[in-house]
Amino acid sequence: MHVALLYVLAFFLPPVAVASHVGCTSKVSLNICLTLLLLIPGIIHAMCVVSKPSGNDNNENNENNQ
Repeated sequence: MHVALLYVLAFFLPPVAVASHVGCTSKVSLNICLTLLLLIPGIIHAMCVVSKPSGNDNNENNENNQ
């Protein structure tokens, strides 16, 4: 997914951005809890998750470099 779109999603729908970036993991559950408690911690967590490369992207890049 395009990085700029992920940042927009992270601002408006933080759990959706996290789920689309890393898949259905415990990070999504954590983000849902943070977003339900207060919106700002959920947004901050989503921005942090989106800013790091996902595990799937690293595997694709490593295969292409070999």
